[in-house]
Amino acid sequence: VKTEKGIEIKEVGLPEECQQAGATSAEECDKIMFKKNAPQECLDANIDTAKKCEKYIFEKSAPTDCKEAGISTMDACKKYMFEKYNGAENIPTDKLPIECQKAGAKTSQDCDKIMRAAYLPKECQDQGITDEEKCNLYLQQKNMPQECQKAGAKTSRDCDKIMFKQYGPKECLTAGIDDEKECEKFIFNKYSQQVVCQNIDEWQCQNSIQERHLGNIVATQTQFQELKNKVIYLAGESITGDKLNESLDTAKNILPLTGTSANFKIIKTAEKIILDDGDNLTQTSPMALMVDSDQDGLPDDMEKIIGTDPNNPDTDGDGYMDGVELKNNYDPTGSGGGEKNLYPAAQAIIENKELEQPKTEGKISEDLTVEAISNVSNEEGENKGYIFAGKGEPNSIMTLYFYSDLPLIASVKADEYGNWQYEFTQSLIDGEHEVYVAINDNTGKITSKSSPLNFFIKEAKAASITDIISPASSTAVPTAIESLTKYYIIIATLIIIVAILLFVSFIIQKRKTQS
Repeated sequence: VKTEKGIEIKEVGLPEECQQAGATSAEECDKIMFKKNAPQECLDANIDTAKKCEKYIFEKSAPTDCKEAGISTMDACKKYMFEKYNGAENIPTDKLPIECQKAGAKTSQDCDKIMRAAYLPKECQDQGITDEEKCNLYLQQKNMPQECQKAGAKTSRDCDKIMFKQYGPKECLTAGIDDEKECEKFIFNKYSQQVVCQNIDEWQCQNSIQERHLGNIVATQTQFQELKNKVIYLAGESITGDKLNESLDTAKNILPLTGTSANFKIIKTAEKIILDDGDNLTQTSPMALMVDSDQDGLPDDMEKIIGTDPNNPDTDGDGYMDGVELKNNYDPTGSGGGEKNLYPAAQAIIENKELEQPKTEGKISEDLTVEAISNVSNEEGENKGYIFAGKGEPNSIMTLYFYSDLPLIASVKADEYGNWQYEFTQSLIDGEHEVYVAINDNTGKITSKSSPLNFFIKEAKAASITDIISPASSTAVPTAIESLTKYYIIIATLIIIVAILLFVSFIIQKRKTQS
């Protein structure tokens, strides 16, 4: 607001109660509104923020199972109880917190229905899934590696045990440990200190790691360690898909593309292990891939943006590969041989800087979005890739991060209106993926990012959540009743046909007699 005395900054849009109380910022307003609307038990306990109040009430009313498991938030508790009892309907009544009166329940049946619906995990609610069976299917597809799905695991806890049995003993034997309990202790001590506990008490975090995430951690970190042992030395260089595939053993499971026809540039990335207060575990890889078809050290997308040929390693034909020229600050396009200015992310990539990852770094900006994905098919209906679209700053150049376990990175430029579109011409592996668009500076740091767009790939095509959680077409053997029913239908049909033939024969015979 401009006044006679100068410029006065005042936050607008505050509720009337806050304005009347003299609040001039959202923070002051939050405190005023909290005191006015907070539960009495929080006020009696001299709690002054909504977050502290939520934690206080949860600690008082949480089910014993969640307390014993060291869980500190309601969202994490819901997910834990849902998976422990294999669905909300199976949660015993005495395990539910007393929240029914607030929801207006008049009978115990009403209370059960309300609370069990409330225990549907947040992941399902966020996707609009309200059916328990479909929620279970979604969580299995979302959270379970193929090893667990093939082994018939029904919960993430079952999956964690399966993953530990598959990967834990191998690491322990390498360390000379063959006792099962000592092995678990060794694995826990090795990896628990690497986990960043985000908004969660240390003891609760450590308990969660040991009870629910240790198998997942050792499996993923074993694969990441193989990348560091066999591939990361090539960071900043290019490798063929065949050579990458041949160099890996267990880490083949996390390669993001089907087949080995693509060639790549290896990018060094920031690796982290984070466990948040929602009991969500995030592990980021020490490296990422960028498609580099001509193996000249420049990713295809970067070449399209700066004007070199992604299918010719020496665009200007001067005997020096495009990547070598850029590293030495020369123009590989052949348009004059002068200095070539690069956008910040390209500068970081050329100089082999470590790129941050949006799964764990950067602030979300409303100006950056990933809004849609669609399939690209040929005339025969075969899938030839995917088209992603979204928004960014007009004429800006952004970085796309495609995640399964091992991320793929690409560059895309927005048009003058801020719209961007990117055609991904490779086939992603089946399962859940997510994509971010981000802005990197010339050191590799993420300065801003979008919220992720989650999507599924099924049989090489992008699929909706409905496609994933819809029960498969039944191939079950017919029941005895179904078989008898079909048998009777066939017999009845034959009888009708015979009757018709007899009737026709009778008419013909009668006409012959009359004539």
